[in-house]
Amino acid sequence: MAGRSTGTERLFRGTEPAYQIATLYALGTDHALRASYSAAPTVPSLWEVRVDRQSDFTVIMEGNPDLKPSKLHSNEIGYHGVYFDRRLQAEGSLFYMQSDDLTASFVKQQGAFFPFPTPTTFSFDNSRKATAKGAELKWTYRFAPARWVYVNYTYETIDDDGSTFRGKILRVRIIASSPTSSKSRRRTTASSRSSIES
Repeated sequence: MAGRSTGTERLFRGTEPAYQIATLYALGTDHALRASYSAAPTVPSLWEVRVDRQSDFTVIMEGNPDLKPSKLHSNEIGYHGVYFDRRLQAEGSLFYMQSDDLTASFVKQQGAFFPFPTPTTFSFDNSRKATAKGAELKWTYRFAPARWVYVNYTYETIDDDGSTFRGKILRVRIIASSPTSSKSRRRTTASSRSSIES
């Protein structure tokens, strides 16, 4: 099974197309593979395009009406399966995202303090780009209709050319649900842990 969708993002000077393509391949009744690709624009903010402000005698902010929309490209492949009489659901995915033409601020004109104070002018361009890639695993095991446990593990690396952050993100989340009485009320407990390495 395959699918495709398109859309548009309205800009100050027209529209930009957005695409998504996905396919699903069933491996019998209990297992499936999927793959998807999407591309979408992100409109610059009004501040980045139109601002014209002097906050004090040292700084001037100027917008850039020639800014282009940044573009996000996302690729993902994944697996979904059920085991043990459908008590266990397992999912796994690999993803890679790339953002091009991201907005970044830069010094358009350097100011001075001597002999006469002049302000520094900042503006915006499309010089940034960033990538994110990683993997995600999910497991849900049902002991009974109202008793289950869910485990999620995510590992992601991010590299942003326009930022000082380059590192790895690890997230682990565990959720458990069990009935508190013979009625339909449930008690849910959750724990999560995240870590960032730069």
